[in-house]
Amino acid sequence: MRTHRLLPLIFALVSLLSPASAQRIVPAQGSPGCIDLSALGKGSYAVLTCLWDFWPNRFVDPKVASLGKAPMEVMATAHWNQLNSRELSTTGFATYHLRVLGLPPGKLLGLKITCPLSAARVFVDGNEVLAMGVPGKSASDEVPRWDSAVVAISSGTGTSDIVIHVSNYVDFSGGLTTPILLGDYKAVWAVRTSLVTLEMFELGALAIIGFYLILVFAFRPTEKYALLFGLLSLVLAFRTLCYDEFVLLTFFPRLPFPILFRAGYLTFSLPFALLAGFFRQLFPRYMPAWLSIAVAIFSAIFSAFIVFAPLHLVTISLLPAEMVAIAYLAYILFILVRALIDRHPGSGLILLGLLLFAIPMIHDILVINGDLKGEYIAPFGTILFFLTLAFMISRNSAKALRSREVVFVKEDRERLSLSEKGLSATEIAYAMALIGGTSVKGIAFKHEVSESTVRNSLARIYVKLGVSSMAAFMSLASRCDIGP
Repeated sequence: MRTHRLLPLIFALVSLLSPASAQRIVPAQGSPGCIDLSALGKGSYAVLTCLWDFWPNRFVDPKVASLGKAPMEVMATAHWNQLNSRELSTTGFATYHLRVLGLPPGKLLGLKITCPLSAARVFVDGNEVLAMGVPGKSASDEVPRWDSAVVAISSGTGTSDIVIHVSNYVDFSGGLTTPILLGDYKAVWAVRTSLVTLEMFELGALAIIGFYLILVFAFRPTEKYALLFGLLSLVLAFRTLCYDEFVLLTFFPRLPFPILFRAGYLTFSLPFALLAGFFRQLFPRYMPAWLSIAVAIFSAIFSAFIVFAPLHLVTISLLPAEMVAIAYLAYILFILVRALIDRHPGSGLILLGLLLFAIPMIHDILVINGDLKGEYIAPFGTILFFLTLAFMISRNSAKALRSREVVFVKEDRERLSLSEKGLSATEIAYAMALIGGTSVKGIAFKHEVSESTVRNSLARIYVKLGVSSMAAFMSLASRCDIGP
């Protein structure tokens, strides 16, 4: 299937799965630590991207009627290492608070929280409504957990206080990090459903591509790049289960945090070796064997470190690994540019795939930073990238198959001799003339015989060659090198 034929389907799915296309987002405005949601109505929700009260290195009692003046206000989505706080580094514990005004009294609302790093307890009006792990004041007290959940809360009299205790002694930086949603319960739940559906779509697309390429390798074992890229597709398909909405926990709700953590990080380390082998197979002239082996060794060591090292050390190793990844990807880009200059087959399609992957990634970064309004489309960029490369691999396999058929036909054509089949000299002349495009009437005129004589001779030729008609004879001639 041509990649461009999938574009209308992709964009249609973007519109279908986009939360904004189905639910109205209510602008959330208010003073620091307080927000007014008077505009919130049925079927709508707000993204709480506002300033929250923040107490670093303190768990404030959520039942206290007056929490007092917070030492600072922060954006809920800010990582702790972005706060420039002397009291809080990348690890520690803290309290967030937001007072919500203007809620419709007595309504069922939904509160969506995704992956606080690395443990959190959520309180509404002093009552605990959600626990993701157990936040603690030390590493020994903390029980980390990644998850995404929607909890039902009551709007009460129209004013609610949201208090969140967060701690982090595992990840590279703590905090809430992802937007919190509040609104009509069905609307908030629909947002999560659409996000899960999008992730499952990405999972299915990458898995189909992966298994297809592995089947290509199974039928053509010489095309190792198909196997390597198929395995890469499956690794990234599995990655969609480990992050964002954490769909893997839907299937295994009691999955221990260390297993989820290490499995997610392995989807970062394993692609190093698979990409190295893939580009070595495609561009051996530009990817030296020693570099491919070195990258594979680095991938194996890094993967072993992820499996066996303490979790906090694994997170520390992520930054240098990312620097290696950036340098490696820059070299891959250099290889592709050289291959494109040399007009190497496939280089243009790979560059196109990278472009289709990079543009959605840049778009999402701008959306996250608030420089652009819109929905996340990076999953579709990933799918388009893999579809483009799968198309290239399929095209290469088809060309190789056609070449093999041509060779096979040539081998057959060399083996068929009319004289060995018992044809007389006259019959050979008639057969060769017919193959050359001369009609029965033309053969009769050239050899000064009647047309019936030619037809009788051709009938004997068909019998000797094992065919039943002129059409079958011409089909044999197209497949065989018929000679005297």
